[in-house]
Amino acid sequence: MSKYFDYDEIENEDGSIIIDVCDGVERLEKFSLDGWYPVTEVNIPASVKSIDFQAVAGMDYLERFNVSPENKHFVEVDGCVYSSDMSTLIAYPPAKACDCFEIPSSVESIAPGAFWGVTKLKCVKVGKQVKRIGYEAFAAAFPIERIYIDK
Repeated sequence: MSKYFDYDEIENEDGSIIIDVCDGVERLEKFSLDGWYPVTEVNIPASVKSIDFQAVAGMDYLERFNVSPENKHFVEVDGCVYSSDMSTLIAYPPAKACDCFEIPSSVESIAPGAFWGVTKLKCVKVGKQVKRIGYEAFAAAFPIERIYIDK
């Protein structure tokens, strides 16, 4: 399998773009999707085994991720990417339309850069089951006004 980033662009009628990461790509590296616009969705194939910190930095219009159901490393719930066992929140789409996001109860860890550059999110609720918040998990997340952490 190829380790190098390869993709197809799908343009919607409204001019927005979907990035379809090609099957065979194993890693979304740091800044591999940086600055693409107006990308609203990224499709992640079964072959992707790792998603680096800041892989989607600069994607201000990204509203959702779609993860192949055959992917053994990641799952997608409501447009967000989690580890396959749902114990780690990997990535929250920067332009996901949501005022307040509650971390699912299965999540014990928030990955580095998970909320990098969000543009619409105003609050995050973190349950007491979360034991680790990764480096710069909320970096460049300027709209976030409050982070509630359960004790």
